[in-house]
Amino acid sequence: MLDTAVMALVFLAFCLPDLLRGGVDDGDGPGRFRLAFTELPVAGTLALQAGLVLPLLWRRRGPRAAFGVIAAVFVLQWSLGAALRADVALFVALYSLALHGRLRQLPWAGAVLAGAVLLAAVRVSLVVSVWDVLFLPAEHGDGGLGARPRGAEPPGPARRTARAGRPAGNRA
Repeated sequence: MLDTAVMALVFLAFCLPDLLRGGVDDGDGPGRFRLAFTELPVAGTLALQAGLVLPLLWRRRGPRAAFGVIAAVFVLQWSLGAALRADVALFVALYSLALHGRLRQLPWAGAVLAGAVLLAAVRVSLVVSVWDVLFLPAEHGDGGLGARPRGAEPPGPARRTARAGRPAGNRA
């Protein structure tokens, strides 16, 4: 029941917008980041979405198989030059593999994921640098490797007391 709910949620949130709006490139981003993806026929889009989303039905019973099938469809899809929002299924499958699979399966899954994401980054690099795609540098204000989100580190005593409305030196 839970697997069906997760699959339905992924379909409604990520697959349906691609079908209704005609793909990922729906024109809502800045012009400098607009990419030319391959336009797939509706049947092709549905087939790829099914390959990405349906294996989520066995994400708890067979997390390794689900991750493998989704990763294979992800690589096929990006090899065709198509971008789909349903790619989020790859990360759901990785989470399920980490949660329900064996620990010794994670290194190969990480390598597969790195290869798949690198393929997507190379395809997107026709417009944007591969390094920008992979790391989103901090100078763009997107919070890349050099940036630290506000509140990411545990607050020190001075910040805790400031939040409480007391001066930092006053322990009362």
